[in-house]
Amino acid sequence: MKKILLFLALLLLFGVEGRAQYQFFQEKTNIVVFSGLVDRLESRQLAGYAGLYLDATILRSRDGHWLFGAFGQISGSQNKDPSLKMKTSDYEFGGGVFLGNYNPDFSPNFQSFFGFSSGLIMQKDRFEKQEGANNFSSFQGDLFFRNEINLNFLKRNEDDQWFHRTQLQVRYKKAIKTDKDAFWNDEKIEATPWNKDYLEVILKENIFRDKLKNVTYWTPKIVGYYSHAWGDSRSFYGLGVETSLYKIFRDDFLSLGILFKGSHRFTDNYIIISLNLNLNSLIRRKGSKDFKVKTYH
Repeated sequence: MKKILLFLALLLLFGVEGRAQYQFFQEKTNIVVFSGLVDRLESRQLAGYAGLYLDATILRSRDGHWLFGAFGQISGSQNKDPSLKMKTSDYEFGGGVFLGNYNPDFSPNFQSFFGFSSGLIMQKDRFEKQEGANNFSSFQGDLFFRNEINLNFLKRNEDDQWFHRTQLQVRYKKAIKTDKDAFWNDEKIEATPWNKDYLEVILKENIFRDKLKNVTYWTPKIVGYYSHAWGDSRSFYGLGVETSLYKIFRDDFLSLGILFKGSHRFTDNYIIISLNLNLNSLIRRKGSKDFKVKTYH
């Protein structure tokens, strides 16, 4: 999509970096809407994006410990820098399969959930820059093979409020096909495709949780971040906080966070404010009747 989805206007009040991710407590379906606002501190560049992610469980083991299913997503973004008379836009879509394993007896103190997803994602980018009376534009399309690991540890004792969940996410995407066209004043010129291979690692630690009402809980988190882009051989590091609402036996249905992300030389820095809304986790009052986390008191 060349324009941000319409509901970005509503979520823009908070700003959002959306991360479609495999859900910790997997139901038959999950529907996640996300949107984003990213501020580049060294310039007037402001990027926003939004999207939709959904998955569906196809097979589940009798004990509920193994899950297999499919996922799909679509998203779009825009980025403008008025001072440089430059703007970019992109959209992506795709899908794949996921596999999950829940282990209620991982250790004396923790349960675990391991998720792995793999799929194909198509991304199309447009770049435009005005240089005096001249105009430069380029278009690049990439087909990515993308893999993600989601590892979670959850304390067995529901009465233990401190550091009750740790989550590690690792994402890697590799371009398997790339096409690029470039134009100078509508005349086609030779262009070299940009390498968009990418690695991202996110670590989240729930600090404590507080029961608000019935089965609804609130929890703040500390977030650590690392990424590496092969295109310019640059690494980024980040530190942030996140606050979430969730229902017992469910993943977060609403998450709001802020992250500072800086390059390894701190010459290219960003502030990202994020929001995720899981509609399925929000609508259901309780967890699945067939798949619940084993609790200990």
